[in-house]
Amino acid sequence: MNRFARSLWLALGLGLASLAVSAADAQPAVSDEELNRQVEAALAADPVLSKQKIKVSTKKAEVSLTGVVKEQDMMVAAGHLVEKIPGVKYVLNEIDNEDYLREQAAKQVAGK
Repeated sequence: MNRFARSLWLALGLGLASLAVSAADAQPAVSDEELNRQVEAALAADPVLSKQKIKVSTKKAEVSLTGVVKEQDMMVAAGHLVEKIPGVKYVLNEIDNEDYLREQAAKQVAGK
């Protein structure tokens, strides 16, 4: 076998080996419904967040969080918790916090 043929076979073998490793490392796709259930379960398992009014919706592995929590730290904690769930590609955190809403309402009443 000449040098070119050996190089070609070596390159082909390495290419196939890397494809096999990539396929093995890839996580199976999770449906949006299953991902939504996992997110809701994670929020329900948290002793603080489970008491908050957080709604979850998922589309194409992108999770949207809406609702109202008591403090801004809870909003941040919910986002961090959800982004760690395998399969979540993106978290859109649109949760409001009661302190912020009260502040905005007071500004409107004061005319600012």
